[in-house]
Amino acid sequence: MTDKLLAARLVEMEAQLSALAARQGEFENSTLQQLQQIFGTLKGLTEQPAPLRKRAIGFVLPDK
Repeated sequence: MTDKLLAARLVEMEAQLSALAARQGEFENSTLQQLQQIFGTLKGLTEQPAPLRKRAIGFVLPDK
């Protein structure tokens, strides 16, 4: 192979590498956002609900 062919191939490979790096960065960002959303939802599902105020059963006289 000649130097010109090697140089052209190197330029082509660098362009492919740049495109691949950009795609990987986009994939990482979208995956991170999806994982954060999943963990946020799981955290909300595992938290204890606020206790409900229970009413007294029967007739209650007011305190004097």
